[in-house]
Amino acid sequence: MANGVVPVFTWDTFNDYHNPLEEDVHYLHARHPREAKEKIAATSKEKWQEMSDNCIEWFDKNCSIEGSFKTTMEIITQNNG
Repeated sequence: MANGVVPVFTWDTFNDYHNPLEEDVHYLHARHPREAKEKIAATSKEKWQEMSDNCIEWFDKNCSIEGSFKTTMEIITQNNG
């Protein structure tokens, strides 16, 4: 996701993040490989780029050194505020 790769999940994933991933915003979900191929084929180039940009933004906010620190501080502030 750091490089804008849009994941396709074929199972229910753990998504209990402070800033959760959103289907059709950050990733595609399919019940089986055939459905994954269909969803990929049905996704426009513009939508794919938008999702890719969203993945980079989510990664930067939640997984980068600075973003992870800021998110952690946000959680601490909310829980102690």
